[in-house]
Amino acid sequence: MIYMLTVNTLIDVLGRLEKMLRQEYGGASLKEIRERKGKFQVYIGVRNRYLGSLTIKILISKDCSRIRVYTGRTGLDLRIKRFLLRELPCIQGDTRNEATT
Repeated sequence: MIYMLTVNTLIDVLGRLEKMLRQEYGGASLKEIRERKGKFQVYIGVRNRYLGSLTIKILISKDCSRIRVYTGRTGLDLRIKRFLLRELPCIQGDTRNEATT
C-alpha cells in the first residue's frame, strides 16, 4: 500500500519546520498551502535582519516521491530538504496515523 500525504500530516511537519526556521532566523511564518492534483505547494515567509525578507517555496508530491525547495540560497535549500526527508512519514513508511480496519 502506498502512503499518501495528507494536509493534516503536512501541517504537523511544517509546524516543526517553522519552529526550526524561527529559532535560526528569528521570524518565520507559514503563508499558504495549495493542494493540487498530485502535489502540495507550500509558501513560508522568513524575515531576518541579515537575510532580509525571503519567501521559501516548497513543492511536495503527495506520494513523497519528489521534494523541491526554492529559496535562492543553496545551503538553506539543502537543509530544508534534508529536514523534510527526515520528518515526512510517507518517506519513512510510517503508517501509525492510519486507521486500522
